[in-house]
Amino acid sequence: MSSTPWSALSANPNRSSILALRSVLLYFCIVVPWIIISDRVLAALVRDPVMLDSLRTFKAVDFVAFTAVISYFVLRHQFRRIESEALGRRRVEEALRRREQQVASLVDSIDGIVWEADAHTFQFTFVSRQAERLLGYPLSQWLSQRTFWEEHLHPDDRAEAMRYCLEQTRLGRAHDQEYRMLAADGRVVWLRDLVAIEMEDGRPAILRGVMVDITTQKKLEAEVSRREQRLNAFFTNAPAGLVLLDNHLRFQQINDTVAEINGVSVQDHLGKTVREVLPKLAPAAEPLLQQVLATGKPLLNVILTGETPSQPGVQRHWMESFFPMIGKDGQPDGLGAIFVEITERVQAVEELRWKTAFLEAQVDSALDGILVVDSQGKRILQNQRLNELWKIPAPVAECDDYSRQFQFVASQTKNPGEYVKKVEYLYAHPDEVSRDEIELADGTMLDRYSSPVRDKTGKYYGRIWTFRDITQNRRLEAQLRQSQKMEAIGQLAGGVAHDFNNILAVIQLQAGLLKAEQTLTPGQMDYAEEIENAAHRAANLTRQLLLFSRQQTLQPRDLNLNEALTSTAKMLKRILGEDVRMESRLTPQPLLIHADPGMIDQVVLNLAVNARDAMPAGGGLVIETSVVDFDETTARQVPLARPGSFACVSVSDTGGGIPPEILPRIFEPFFTTKAVGKGTGLGLATVFGIVKQHQGWIAVASEVGRGTTFRVYFPRLHSFSSLPSARSSPATPRGGQEAILLVEDDPDLRASVQTTLQRLGYQVQPAATGVEALTAWQEHRHEIRLLLTDLIMPDGLTGVELAGRLLQDAPGLKVLFASGYVAQIASQDFLLVEGVNFLTKPFEAHTLAKTVRNCLDQP
Repeated sequence: MSSTPWSALSANPNRSSILALRSVLLYFCIVVPWIIISDRVLAALVRDPVMLDSLRTFKAVDFVAFTAVISYFVLRHQFRRIESEALGRRRVEEALRRREQQVASLVDSIDGIVWEADAHTFQFTFVSRQAERLLGYPLSQWLSQRTFWEEHLHPDDRAEAMRYCLEQTRLGRAHDQEYRMLAADGRVVWLRDLVAIEMEDGRPAILRGVMVDITTQKKLEAEVSRREQRLNAFFTNAPAGLVLLDNHLRFQQINDTVAEINGVSVQDHLGKTVREVLPKLAPAAEPLLQQVLATGKPLLNVILTGETPSQPGVQRHWMESFFPMIGKDGQPDGLGAIFVEITERVQAVEELRWKTAFLEAQVDSALDGILVVDSQGKRILQNQRLNELWKIPAPVAECDDYSRQFQFVASQTKNPGEYVKKVEYLYAHPDEVSRDEIELADGTMLDRYSSPVRDKTGKYYGRIWTFRDITQNRRLEAQLRQSQKMEAIGQLAGGVAHDFNNILAVIQLQAGLLKAEQTLTPGQMDYAEEIENAAHRAANLTRQLLLFSRQQTLQPRDLNLNEALTSTAKMLKRILGEDVRMESRLTPQPLLIHADPGMIDQVVLNLAVNARDAMPAGGGLVIETSVVDFDETTARQVPLARPGSFACVSVSDTGGGIPPEILPRIFEPFFTTKAVGKGTGLGLATVFGIVKQHQGWIAVASEVGRGTTFRVYFPRLHSFSSLPSARSSPATPRGGQEAILLVEDDPDLRASVQTTLQRLGYQVQPAATGVEALTAWQEHRHEIRLLLTDLIMPDGLTGVELAGRLLQDAPGLKVLFASGYVAQIASQDFLLVEGVNFLTKPFEAHTLAKTVRNCLDQP
């Protein structure tokens, strides 16, 4: 017997066990029952014991032989079966090897990279040889580097490709994506990656995919897109009208030129017929279009006349060419049209006549004086405005002798000789273009412009002169220069006031600290109060500087102007003295405005003191209020006025009045007619600044020897929008233990504020600049509860910007700003409220303590 079945049997222990079990079962189920039955049959048939023993002996031998035969055939059958199965297995293995070779050959022949990777790490476990040919990296590098795919993705595609792959793998979805990879030689290769996912226990286990090179496809797509863009750009931006129609004469595509000509948008063309869009032009165009569709032949350079929706009632002319669009079956599949407008050529003569008439009318109606002369200096054309500007009498203007007019015009100028000389020079130099200004004898200023008149070939025909009255412009320019000068002085005053306020704040804080000492004698306490009062007076001076420069922070509220003036009048009676008789004439009804009460006091006080100084021998002063309503007509008649209802405050005196030559300068800062040491020149400038800040204006009426009246107008309210808040009596300052970040560039003021706050129990972290404050914040951010910062600092980081950075880090941080001016630099995110989150410099120790506590106690 062949050894193959045995080897197969031994190679398969499970099968050997099955065969042994079958033999045992065969023995017990067939042989044993046969022995028992045969023995009983012999015992029944044979009575001779000797013969019975012989038969039994024979039976035993026969049984052994039978068993051997049966076993032989059974085992031979099993061995043949095993041998057949082993042979089949070898054939299957050989077939599998051939199949593997075929699959490997097929994989290597695929025009793409076949790959397999771990779904958890994205490390490649198999990559086809096409990878090495396509990207140039050896297969060992693909399989050994865990992050090979990520590292060789194009930097611009890496984040999105990784995100998309991770998301789809997590969801267990097969996916398809496109990205770029960098080849070993630096090339950029576009790949389309088709990925399938093998799941194991409901989780992604293996990724399998094919990377297909689509670089050529991408280049073709880019080229096609570029060509389409060029064609679309040509179609859209072509100066000629371009139209595509279907066989039913419906618009399929048009360019912007067509939409502009027809006065109908591109979208309103599409899908509509020619008759629907151009009902006036369709009767002339449709027969021609139908002819092209019927014959399949183009029509070139056809002239059409009709109307378009953009210009109804106007006959326009176009030169058009129609051509069929031939389909695959050789039949017309729509048609195209190209056209340009030739209305100008068709109507050249009519348009020339119209233009001539129009130019003549334009010359006559022009606001400038126009004079046209020929090459010899002879008048050809002049308009009526020229006669008005130069005040040329009709006989002179209509005289054929132009020299007579020339002499008259020269005589009207302030310097006739220079005028004649300039005209003669320009006539002698026909290529010269000139522009200058002429002053007439009556003070009128004219802008004179002259240029040669030539045709397209350069032929000289003469010269054109234009004259424009610029007298008012020059006055406005003078006013603008004056305004700019005031603005510059205001900026200077604001800068001085800023530094001075820091000094005054130190003085006031030190005076407050001094008064807080328990060991002071009454005399020393008086000295401290005198220091504090002097600082208050100095602060009022800086306040005036800021007021006229309009850099003072307003604290407006709704108030009754009459009540405010009544309170001010009591103070004025003590200031004006007995020689001035003051009278108040207030309206019986409340006069409501939205204003800063302190500013209103300043206005009335300055005007009253100015009136007192104008009456050195005494006189009368009247303060009067009234309601003045301006409509559009009356507002135009009053300088600076505008339509609306206004509250007017009039301050009139019986002094000597203001001379006319001085009146335009009375609101200039530092301008004064008083003797040295008698006035600063800031009073009326302060009034001007306050009124401007309150959206009002001021008017002056004065006559020498009869006194002066100042009328100040404020926008009037018809009702209170909020109840006026009463001032509460100052309470004892309350301190705390919170940590405060103090940012102030002035070292003396910073030290004074720090000392004051520390005496109140606060923990203070000082900083001179915003940069230092950021450093302190990093060290103590978990302790600091309040930022107290100046609005303006020297290192380029403002208080608002510093607060914005810290609030991003700690939204619950309290912020308190301090400044002496330009509070408008704060952004809309920081609403400045005096006493809550804003301190006006200079400030007292009591005000500092109260404001800090208010800010910290805010919810």
